[in-house]
Amino acid sequence: MRHFAKRNGLVDKPRKTRRPARPDTIPAEVKREVRRRSGGRCEWVFESGERCDYRRRLEYDHIDPVALGGAATVEKVRLLCKPHNLLAARRIFGDAVMDRYMGPRPSTPKQSLPLLEPDPVTSGGVVPRMPKYGAEHPGGSL
Repeated sequence: MRHFAKRNGLVDKPRKTRRPARPDTIPAEVKREVRRRSGGRCEWVFESGERCDYRRRLEYDHIDPVALGGAATVEKVRLLCKPHNLLAARRIFGDAVMDRYMGPRPSTPKQSLPLLEPDPVTSGGVVPRMPKYGAEHPGGSL
């Protein structure tokens, strides 16, 4: 738990002076403010106006990607769950570019939706399986 807090900039005594960081690194004070602003949950807003309520697998997302010259400021960084971060990247960079890094998405909804598959050990039984990476989101459809 202590490692999680330190990794997210949530420390009792933050540094008074900022250490130099790589340009693609989000400073701890920005992480602290973004996590406080988000309330520790995904900041993705659905078309219906509802906000994603997922609180696990959260990642810091540059609204303007670093690859396109974006800066790591409180206004330009948001906290997204892994599936929504991938969706945002696909919307910006396209499926062809993202498939090179993440692998292709399932081509049909049928491939990504079933959470049960036949159990090879027992005859005709089914066992729950984990969905493919990025295939299902607990907050509803992406």
